Formats: sequence, structure tokens, C-alpha cells
Amino acid sequence: MTGVREGWQDLPNGGMVRLEDGVPAEVTDAGRWDLDEHQILAEAGRTVDMPLTWAELDRAKRWRHTGLTTLLKASNEWRWCVAPVLRETCELCGTEVGTAWITLTGGPERVWAGEQCVQEAREGTLDVDQ
Repeated sequence: MTGVREGWQDLPNGGMVRLEDGVPAEVTDAGRWDLDEHQILAEAGRTVDMPLTWAELDRAKRWRHTGLTTLLKASNEWRWCVAPVLRETCELCGTEVGTAWITLTGGPERVWAGEQCVQEAREGTLDVDQ
């Protein structure tokens, strides 16, 4: 299904993720109703190397069908359900959207950090015990 829609990237499980300026905006089941939504979200995050979360936490409101105009589109596309996604919050401060992975001094593990924490890490002023 590669190339069905511009901006959509295939996922290993058959779902897809739509990127806007390199940032995930939506995921879709690509018409495969039997896919697990959490697997779609996890694979989308691994594919773009960013932890993601649902933009709408209420599962009943999360997924929407593509519009009626999609009846005119390719037959494998018109049944798609899409759900908006967001980047996870900073693992260090929890107050802003994460923008990059950083490796803290004294440890091999990467953490997902917001712009302010990334800047402080570069300057060497980051307090990880905050």
C-alpha cells in the first residue's frame, strides 16, 4: 500500500502513520479492522523513533472513519479509521512535549526530553533530580 496517500508511512503490522514535517500526526488501521490499536501506536513510535500517545484518551472518541468523499478513492482506502497522535511528554520534567532523545551523563540509557531539558543537557546545567 506504499504510496496510496502522500505522507503516510507503512508500519510492520499493516497499519500506517502520517507525518507532518517529520512529526507523527495520525495513525490508521489502513482498513484492517483486526489490528490492535496499542500495537499500531507502539509500532508507529518505533518507526519514527519517538514515543507517542493518543491525542484523545477516550477510546470511544479516539477513532474516526475517513470522510464520505473517500468513497471515490481506492477501494482499499475507503474503510480506513484514523486516530490523531501526539509526541509523549518529557521524561525528565513532564511539562513539555518531548522533542529529542538524550543520553544522560553517567548512564547509557536514553531519555525522551523536551526542548528546555535538551538545551540544559547541552549546557551541562540539567538537574535530573528535579
